[in-house]
Amino acid sequence: MTTADRTDRIDGAGAVLWQSIDGGNGREIRIAVIHRPRYDDWSLPKGKVDPGESHIQAAYREVLEETGVKAIFGPEVGTVDYEVDGITKEVRYWLAQASVYNAATPNPEEVDQIEWLSITDAIAKLSNSDDREIVRIAEEFGFVGVCILLSIFFFILYTG
Repeated sequence: MTTADRTDRIDGAGAVLWQSIDGGNGREIRIAVIHRPRYDDWSLPKGKVDPGESHIQAAYREVLEETGVKAIFGPEVGTVDYEVDGITKEVRYWLAQASVYNAATPNPEEVDQIEWLSITDAIAKLSNSDDREIVRIAEEFGFVGVCILLSIFFFILYTG
């Protein structure tokens, strides 16, 4: 039985999706924050793990579905637990660097706005305190170089 097949817990996965842009004072990090009209909130991209799917596969799929962006995934940065209708929902988050834009079109019923914000502005915009804490943890961990190093590592590991 995969973790997505459990009935005593809802498994979810998401990411702190980021990009590095040229700013007036050098490179600046921008975080993707999505608006979900169903909840009328601002969130990090995340969703449920489908049966047979790993958490990181779900995070990759959710980022693509909710932002239209393909990403290079880095390290896992944290886990959040909360209650949904009396059942614990556990969401695991990864750092994910945006790499291919407009790779898919988000469903406007799920996500109707995407904003790329500075870390400070993203923290201020996010509706949920758990999402804000995940961004703070990601900032402490660091963005630049992490995903690139992991990509090189896995390339070497799997290509010999």
